[in-house]
Amino acid sequence: MPMIRPDGRWQLIVWCALTFVLELGVLLLVAFGATMLIMSIRFYYGPWADPPGTNEMHVVFMVLAVVATAVHTAIRWKRGTVPA
Repeated sequence: MPMIRPDGRWQLIVWCALTFVLELGVLLLVAFGATMLIMSIRFYYGPWADPPGTNEMHVVFMVLAVVATAVHTAIRWKRGTVPA
């Protein structure tokens, strides 16, 4: 997809906002899925109803998703380009 410099600043603001929200939603779903998968595996192989460390692991995955999205949006903003 070719990238162009936007005519106005609003085009870049809208593009970055939309991609931030969509990317964050997708990454949060991936983090939730990874947590559930790991928790299910630990539940199957361990004697726990709620495996220890699951809540902390979920928080770490969510924080990583937010940080990755913020960094990617900052890079996109610095480039200052939107799809053609």
